[in-house]
Amino acid sequence: PVDTEFNSVANVRFALKGISAGECVKYAIDRMFKKNTVIIPGKVMKAGAFFSRFIPQNMLITITGNQQKKKL
Repeated sequence: PVDTEFNSVANVRFALKGISAGECVKYAIDRMFKKNTVIIPGKVMKAGAFFSRFIPQNMLITITGNQQKKKL
């Protein structure tokens, strides 16, 4: 999750701690110049992306849906 002005306007909060837009951009540009194809900032998000490969798709959809509902 990236903390942006949209979150305030939409009156939502992420269930997970977000990073600043500036931090996201800096990380993405740094990795782009290192020719990374997939760029995932943050240890928690990297771990989630990695472990999602080992979870059945229907369970992953349920987990993702629950995280999205927490924003409401």
